[in-house]
Amino acid sequence: DGTVPVLDQSADSVFGYHEGAPGITASADSPVVTFSNHRCYVRLIRYPFSVIQNVIPMRPREGIDARFFYYSVVGRTPVTEYKGHWPEFLLLSVNVPPIDEQRRIAGVLGALDDKIALNRKMNQTLEETAQAIFKSWFIDFDGVDASELADSELGPIPKGWEVVGLKEAAEFRSGKTIKRSERGSGGTPVFGANGIIGRTAKSPTAEPCTVLGKIGSCGALHRAWSACWVSNNAFAVLPGRLIGRELVWHYLSFVDFNQYIGGSANPYMPLKNFGHHSIP
Repeated sequence: DGTVPVLDQSADSVFGYHEGAPGITASADSPVVTFSNHRCYVRLIRYPFSVIQNVIPMRPREGIDARFFYYSVVGRTPVTEYKGHWPEFLLLSVNVPPIDEQRRIAGVLGALDDKIALNRKMNQTLEETAQAIFKSWFIDFDGVDASELADSELGPIPKGWEVVGLKEAAEFRSGKTIKRSERGSGGTPVFGANGIIGRTAKSPTAEPCTVLGKIGSCGALHRAWSACWVSNNAFAVLPGRLIGRELVWHYLSFVDFNQYIGGSANPYMPLKNFGHHSIP
C-alpha cells in the first residue's frame, strides 16, 4: 500500500506501491529513462518512483535531452536469453546533434507515440470486447440451455463438444535460432519471447500466428499479423485441426501459464509442461 509506484522488469512495469519518499524524482519536464536488465525494456518515466533490483534508472548528462536519449536507445538491446544485458546496453552508441535539434526530433517522435498510444487504447477496448464475447460463448456457454449441456472434466459443456489438450487443438512450432547480425534489416519481423526483436531478410519460419514466450518471458503472447521469423525463445502457435487462428489467440489468453514454468535462474516452458492443458 502507498502512493509511490515501484517499477520492476515486467511488461506492465509497476510492481506495487509504497509510502514515503520516492527513490527517484522525475516529472514531465525532467523525465528519467529506465532499463530492465534481464528483459531489456526501456521506458521514459515522467513521475516520481522507486525501483527493485535490476531496473536501472538513468539521467542523461547535461546537453542531452532525456526524451531524445530514450528514442535513441529504445529497442536496441534485444533479449537473447534470460540474463543480464546491462553490459550490452552500455556498448550502444548514440549520435548527439545540438540540443535544439534533439528536442525537435523528440517532439516529433513523442507526437507519434501519443497517436500510437491512443490507437492502442482503442484496440485494447476492442480486444476486451472480443475477449468478453469469447468467454461468454466458449467458456461460460451463456445462452445454452441446461438440457443441451453434458458433463466433462472441465464441467458442463455443450453436447457434441469434446475436451482436448492444447497440443491437439493447435500446432506449436518451436522457434529457430537466428544470429543478431541476421536481424538488423529486412522485411520479415523477428519475434522473441518479448515481441519483435528485429527484422530479417531471411525467409519466414511461420505464417501469421500467435507467438508464445518459451524462455525468459514464459507465457507472453504476441500477435504476428504477417509471415515472420520466430526465435528459439518462443513458439509459433498456428491453427490446428480443431481451432482457427483467432480462436488460438483467445484460448491461449485464458491460460494461466505461470503454473507450467520451470527453472528459476532461467525460466523455461517446454511444450511437455503445458501441452496437456485442457480446453473445450
